[in-house]
Amino acid sequence: MRSMILGITGSGKTTLARDIAATAKMKKRRVVVFDPFLHSEGNTWSCDFITADLDRFCAVVFNPKNQGLVVMIDEAGTALDRDADYNRLATLSRHSKHDVYFIAQQPTMLLPVIRCNCDQAFIFRVGGTFPKLLAAELAAPEIERAATLEKYHYLWWRDFSKISEHKIILSTRACRKN
Repeated sequence: MRSMILGITGSGKTTLARDIAATAKMKKRRVVVFDPFLHSEGNTWSCDFITADLDRFCAVVFNPKNQGLVVMIDEAGTALDRDADYNRLATLSRHSKHDVYFIAQQPTMLLPVIRCNCDQAFIFRVGGTFPKLLAAELAAPEIERAATLEKYHYLWWRDFSKISEHKIILSTRACRKN
């Protein structure tokens, strides 16, 4: 599965991603994280491998011995060089049965080939024309509501499923359906 987690700064996208990683670890899944702010204060991920070095990250993700990883790419919009061949994170990772999460502030920060290969999206508040763009790309007009979401609220979209609104509950760091 390939997923996008999108939203403006402070909307809750990294909090959700860290919750997904922690849940995966509890289920005995191996979690690999690329985080360009690895040495930031308060940077806590529940994972087996974390790096700010994209080459090391890709070496782990594309090692044929590593199957079924949960792969988190924080700040994917700026981390993935638009001229490099990082499209394979979206197009080839499924062959290794990886679940890949691309975390970005705006949908256009991700290449169209990445957006179009995602099976699901967690959409926090996004501004400008981005809700309309996502609604058109994902054939889901309800996504336009993303422009008015409150902090820690997000829309969950999955291919051929109804869109639902959820909220991160910070006291337990759990998510619930609204």
